[in-house]
Amino acid sequence: MLTNLLLNICMLLDPFEDFDDMFDDFKAIFITIFVIVAVVIIATIIYSIIKFNKTKKSSNDFFNKVKNKIDKTIEQEKIKNICPYCGTHLKDDETKCPSCGARRQN
Repeated sequence: MLTNLLLNICMLLDPFEDFDDMFDDFKAIFITIFVIVAVVIIATIIYSIIKFNKTKKSSNDFFNKVKNKIDKTIEQEKIKNICPYCGTHLKDDETKCPSCGARRQN
């Protein structure tokens, strides 16, 4: 009976009760801050991935346009160096075809 009385008094006069409540408050604040930081980090990663893919796509479009233009220019230069009548390849300084004698068209 005396033991029960002492336990009840100790429970009523628990000096750490305020610390437990304060610790629970800090724990809740810490968890809240942790969740907010985690959401911000995940959102930043997703934004970076989306931005990188758009940049990559636009740079690929740019390089494809440049490549196509270069290919067209090369093809036009190849056509200039071929005789339109017999198909013989002409040198850059030749003004007429060595095979058929046709004049070069520019």
